[in-house]
Amino acid sequence: MVETVKKYLLSPVVLSAFFVFLAIYALKIPLRKDAEFSSVAKKESLISISGVITSNPVKNLKIQSYSVNILVKDAVSSDGIIKVHSEADGVVLAKLPAYCVEALYPGKLYSEYSTKASDFPIIEKGESVILEGTWSKTLNAFCVENVKSSEYFGKNLFLQKLWHLRSLSRLYLKRLLYSWGNAGALILSLLSGSREYLLQDVAEKFKLAGLSHILALSGMHLSFFSGLFSFVGNKIFGKKVKSLFSLAGVMFFSWFAGLSPSLLRALLCSLFVLFESLFFIRGNFIKTLCLAFLVHVCIFPLDSLSVAFMLSYAAIFGILMFSKGFEHFFSLFTPKSLSSSLSASCSAVLFTSPISIKIFGMFMPIGIISSTIVSPLINCFLALSLFGIVFSLCIPFLSPLFGCILEVIYKVIVFFVNFFALVPPVKF
Repeated sequence: MVETVKKYLLSPVVLSAFFVFLAIYALKIPLRKDAEFSSVAKKESLISISGVITSNPVKNLKIQSYSVNILVKDAVSSDGIIKVHSEADGVVLAKLPAYCVEALYPGKLYSEYSTKASDFPIIEKGESVILEGTWSKTLNAFCVENVKSSEYFGKNLFLQKLWHLRSLSRLYLKRLLYSWGNAGALILSLLSGSREYLLQDVAEKFKLAGLSHILALSGMHLSFFSGLFSFVGNKIFGKKVKSLFSLAGVMFFSWFAGLSPSLLRALLCSLFVLFESLFFIRGNFIKTLCLAFLVHVCIFPLDSLSVAFMLSYAAIFGILMFSKGFEHFFSLFTPKSLSSSLSASCSAVLFTSPISIKIFGMFMPIGIISSTIVSPLINCFLALSLFGIVFSLCIPFLSPLFGCILEVIYKVIVFFVNFFALVPPVKF
């Protein structure tokens, strides 16, 4: 035990991560924020901003609006009489009405606002837009009344086309999965992080069953794509290139889904592990996690204040530290495959429970059992859904068949989720 502590926990990387952890959460040092908005125009007088969307749209169900971050390049202000155009820089939080974002989505009709869906641009990360509205001191955000397409502000035409390809891909995926009903809504949430069509009751039941990590894009999803691409690469080209295929799967999913704090953690860890395997470096998962933590904090320091960031790193650290001990205990009375899953769930719950109690005033110990049962079902559901998506794009008349099959599996998943959600959480 002493040797393990000296070898792993007293390494420079681990100690550095520990001191950064103390500085952020114990000493609460101020963190670097996104570039503040700067322009000749004052925020209070803004009537229009132009820029590039730098985040996936996030829906606020209470007021039926979406939030996005805009890297502003131009601003228009007015004193009531004269309009002034000026250059600008920095990031601004914008609140867009639901119809501005959902006008192109299947099943979302806002004919009272527009006669043509083409009047609205695609609201996705990387797209350039012109937003018209007013600044709200209460929300500390630019409240949008109208949105228009804009010419790209960057200089790299390839990146512009790549981001636009992502936007179109996500939109077409929504149109395909919309025809699959509730099953398609869950698939969309798992593949892209978009929850516009997921039933609110179902999302709440996932939370009560201790399964929030399944809906939050994280290492589980990244591991699935990494394993899938690695399997394909191994079958077609052999073992020599399967690591490169695994890397391709990781990068593709991260690009398509967008980097949430938990997904970026998983991406960094995956990249470090793949780097070690490619160059035959004998690594250690605890050191890799600590290195990912340090890099993550340097790139996006404000992520460290998000709940998803804290839960993600705490869960993985708990698994790395305690899963072997729990696995030895569970193996005494359960099969090896089951004891491994139970030990990982138990370790994750143990380390994340203080955070859940502090922030939410409760935690869900039932997640230990529910994750063991529901996670394999989700993996099967994802695998079949990807198979169905590919075949539906190639042979469209097969789409209803796959939709029916996936709906059956969806109902099985929801049955277990509802069952585990009946167990009351531990409240404080």
